[in-house]
Amino acid sequence: IGAALEKNYTLTNINLDENNISDEGAEYIATALEKNNTLTDINLDYNNISDEGAEYIATALEKNNTLTGICLGYNNISDKGAKYIATVLEKNKTWINLSSNNISVEGAKY
Repeated sequence: IGAALEKNYTLTNINLDENNISDEGAEYIATALEKNNTLTDINLDYNNISDEGAEYIATALEKNNTLTGICLGYNNISDKGAKYIATVLEKNKTWINLSSNNISVEGAKY
């Protein structure tokens, strides 16, 4: 899917929830998001993505300026991952859903 998203110039929305993409898959998707300039929404809920995957996604969001919404709910993102995401929000105003992860008050500070 990552390779296809790199080359696709028409798709604007993709729902990949409830798969087992994990951190390795998140890395491939993040690489695609760095290059894709048509996708506006992606749903990655319930995909066993942890802080490592959140870091890949955050790095991609630093370069992507077309994505307006990303769902990362119901994964395994903790305070460390929340920090990666928060850092990119200073530059990218993408709407991000982080519901039902493992983010505590510490992660909320970022």
